[in-house]
Amino acid sequence: SLKYKTPEGDTVYGGGGIMPDYFVPADTTYHSPLFNKVTNEGLIYNFAFEFADSHREKLQSFSDPEGIEQYLGKNNIYSRFLDYVFDQGVSSDIEGIEKSKKMINTRLKAYIARNIIDNEGFYPIIREVDGTLQKAIELLGEGKKS
Repeated sequence: SLKYKTPEGDTVYGGGGIMPDYFVPADTTYHSPLFNKVTNEGLIYNFAFEFADSHREKLQSFSDPEGIEQYLGKNNIYSRFLDYVFDQGVSSDIEGIEKSKKMINTRLKAYIARNIIDNEGFYPIIREVDGTLQKAIELLGEGKKS
């Protein structure tokens, strides 16, 4: 494989794709058949878009992710999502409903916030469940380049 020096003096190797300096294992704590299905079929994203679109006027009154999260919490966004997926023919998976609740609920809120206030809404919410983002923030706080 080929060896290169970056402008900062780091050694990197070519020829096999990019290998990260830090490995962050996938957290499967919240994964379930329900989570896999709604993720693979894009149901979380679709619901978030439809909800943001139909509630845009109210949601645009919030300028920060905290306000959007509070509004969504008061409007039982997770329960509404479950009704939506069951109407789409996804079978109820009681274990998956509980096991994946935090991950799905957080993604719903993050995608809705992104539709309203772009990435300034998305990243503060999604970092709660995104281990890779958490590690990047940690490394940046330590002054690491990679």
